[in-house]
Amino acid sequence: MCLASAYIKENDKNELILENITHLENIEQRIFLTNIFKETQEMDAVIKSIDFEKGSVFLEKRR
Repeated sequence: MCLASAYIKENDKNELILENITHLENIEQRIFLTNIFKETQEMDAVIKSIDFEKGSVFLEKRR
């Protein structure tokens, strides 16, 4: 099983937010991430890109 990792752009670098993501939801301009351990992250961000081959989700903070 290949699960995704989420990154956010900070100071021109992609910083890891959460690994082993099983669920991603965009609700009212917020991103909600949940991993296999039921850990969650809520962010005021937008999805910039998803690399399905590498299992990576790239986010950018809203301005």
